[in-house]
Amino acid sequence: MIKLKGNIFNHKFKALILILFMILFGQSFLSFGQEDINKKKFELGKLKSGSPNPGKPTDVQVGMLVIDIDEISDSDQSFTVNFFYVLRWRDTRLAHDQGDVMIQPLDSIWNPRIQLTNQQKVWSTFPKTVSISRDGLVTYRQRVWGNFSQPLKLHDFPMDEQVFTITMAAAGYNHNDVSFIINDSLAYVTRTPSIADWKILSHKAFKDDLQIIPSRPGVASVSLSFVAKRYLGYYVFTIIIPLILIMLMASIIFWLPATDIGHRVSVSITSMLTVIAYRFMITNSLPVISYLTRLDKYILFSTVLIFSTLFYSILVKHKGDVKGVEFAAKIDGKAKVWYPIIIILATALTLILGVI
Repeated sequence: MIKLKGNIFNHKFKALILILFMILFGQSFLSFGQEDINKKKFELGKLKSGSPNPGKPTDVQVGMLVIDIDEISDSDQSFTVNFFYVLRWRDTRLAHDQGDVMIQPLDSIWNPRIQLTNQQKVWSTFPKTVSISRDGLVTYRQRVWGNFSQPLKLHDFPMDEQVFTITMAAAGYNHNDVSFIINDSLAYVTRTPSIADWKILSHKAFKDDLQIIPSRPGVASVSLSFVAKRYLGYYVFTIIIPLILIMLMASIIFWLPATDIGHRVSVSITSMLTVIAYRFMITNSLPVISYLTRLDKYILFSTVLIFSTLFYSILVKHKGDVKGVEFAAKIDGKAKVWYPIIIILATALTLILGVI
């Protein structure tokens, strides 16, 4: 019995010694590990704050690709795209022997602090990390999807061509700090976008100094722009042709007797109400802007022309009462010829040529 108690005492004593050993030396190991982590953080902090090439600009190779165009909003002056870009620069301070590629958080090293200057609301799909090769070549890839603002010139709508631009700026750096080099093989805009009413004509990538404040130096920037032309078919078949038919409907008055003022006025009023109702129906297809587009002018012309037939009927009735029915019939005969000519001329000058 006494021997058993002695064994238990010995085991407890050994366990106590082991616990004390772990506490004392474990703290030392943890302290050593923490010092190593702090040292690495300090080194990364130094790399983050300093330029890879003090005294001269850092070359940053840029590739930009518009994968898809989902929407172009005339009223909101914006467009929605699926956009991919890649940046490469060399920082010899990051050279390492930890395998072929080392992954690090973007914010832990020096980087050109890229900002998409005309973004409205975008979502990034890739993690914000960089891959670093053994010789210090840093590569950052990112894909974003969302809305970008773009001032549009819609005076020629719907026969318009627009230029859309995505601009990336190196926040806080001018051309003396960062020099963008465009990789032409990675500068591209898809020719088969999701939107059905636009055709992509061309694209180009260019670099510039983005002047935000006139009195301050510009910010180094690089842009990818593309030219798109609007397809006309939708507007021809849903707006222009129906308007022409409504205007021709109003010309029925020229075929009615000049003395039949009741039916003439009825046709003019019906045509007028039809074009007003149609104007409300197509509102969502027209951009809401402060100036008149080609199509706005054409709609205004058709409204005025139809409204003028009401006064024409009253005038012809008055002339018929004064100078006779035959005189009124001659006026109607000329109107039958000139009315469609006026429609053709207005369509050509307003929509096709855009000179009015």
